[in-house]
Amino acid sequence: MMKRALVVVKNRLVQEAVVSALRKVGFFVEKSSSQETDRILTLLDAFAATTLLMDVTRFGDGSFEMRMDTIKEAKRLNPELKAVLICDKVSDENNAHRIKCAKEEGGIDAFFYESVPSDYIADAVDAL
Repeated sequence: MMKRALVVVKNRLVQEAVVSALRKVGFFVEKSSSQETDRILTLLDAFAATTLLMDVTRFGDGSFEMRMDTIKEAKRLNPELKAVLICDKVSDENNAHRIKCAKEEGGIDAFFYESVPSDYIADAVDAL
């Protein structure tokens, strides 16, 4: 089965590094410029994504709450979908802790800090 990832990351440098690394390990990757849940769900379906990788920001449409709402709805529509979150632990320790707890509680499949090399993220996502 072809692995397909939808990458929803606001930081363009991080986005491009993750997209490039995922492609290197054999993923077909699509990027979403929209951060809106409905648009992300539409893209997941149209793209037949197997993995959703999003970043978490402090405020706005990339907030922890918004991302978890998106994941909950995406997994309701596709229970096999792997959900992965990325955050900046240095500038936002609170979100980093909440994301870690979401993983422990089974709300997400994996999480990474932005400081982790993108090749490592891609290899770990590929192993999910």
